[in-house]
Amino acid sequence: MLALAALKTKRALLIGGAALLCLLCLRVLWPATSGDPKGVAAADGASSELDARKSEATILDSSASDGALQGREAGDADRVDRRSSRLIESGAQPRAPLRYLFTADQPSVRVGGIRMSASVETTGKPPQQQDQPFVQLTLKLTPGALTNRGYPVLVRLEKAALLEAPGLKGSALTAAQARIATLAGLGGKFDITPRGQLGHFEPAGESATIAREAAEVLQLLQQLLELSVVPLPEEPVGAGARWEELSIATERGLRITTTTVFTLKELHGDQAVVLADMKRSAPRVPYDEPRVQPDSGMGIEFEATGSFTFEVKLDRPTVKVSGENTTIARIESVDQASRPARRITQTMKTRPSLDTPTP
Repeated sequence: MLALAALKTKRALLIGGAALLCLLCLRVLWPATSGDPKGVAAADGASSELDARKSEATILDSSASDGALQGREAGDADRVDRRSSRLIESGAQPRAPLRYLFTADQPSVRVGGIRMSASVETTGKPPQQQDQPFVQLTLKLTPGALTNRGYPVLVRLEKAALLEAPGLKGSALTAAQARIATLAGLGGKFDITPRGQLGHFEPAGESATIAREAAEVLQLLQQLLELSVVPLPEEPVGAGARWEELSIATERGLRITTTTVFTLKELHGDQAVVLADMKRSAPRVPYDEPRVQPDSGMGIEFEATGSFTFEVKLDRPTVKVSGENTTIARIESVDQASRPARRITQTMKTRPSLDTPTP
């Protein structure tokens, strides 16, 4: 039995739907998206080699939107009902298209994790609060040459460390830390288009077998990969530009609307600082959980907000990301003759981070 299971001991305070709610919280900024970018013009002053790479990226980014990215949608949501991107403001002059231009076989190392804390309030009971375990991952990302699916990126988990484990002490903590450390070496691949759209992560070799046992760590790895790039607008933009990514999807019975507005705070050549403000919500639906009676009249709804800062360099994965996301879920039953109305409110705060380690 994976020692990580011991970390769940004190999670009993979380409601039966916690697994779904945590999954929704971990969707740090946006669900699976694909773009349909059109033309790209080379930025003023770029070298002829860079111009050629941008021209190639334009064609391949367009073809990738209907190929590799579809697999990610099928795996992450029951149904994607609507998806759109729009430019809100073009920003100041000079303006140029933003596109990722990775160098093949040039690896980048990133260190990241997602800190989580949860609180639960139940009708007639005092609030309960708990910090969740914190696992830090060191990843090596190595892009390949641009293809019609985008840049194929090989991922290797260089190190996995359990840094915080509330409720675990002594031999139990040591065992959990040792088991987490053995996950180093797992890997896989995914695609990134020049416009920052992500393909589905595919575990490779032993990773595919271990995925079931180490599901929580591999899920964390995939969430960190979503921070490795920023979805970029189709149109040329300058400093101050703002664009929006909208997605409406049905997942596990919840109709989820996610809106993320990106602001290009700074732009200096291929380096940028991008701010992201996310809102996500799902209206009330019947609470579908095996331990709840079908006639209970219980329903679930949630809302989430988050703000993040990305330090971007377009020739490599995100240099640094920091931010915070808050998800509030409400499960409540209607007032019935035999049972009074009851409400459970779960608040989950997540603080994702991704950084470039000091050499």
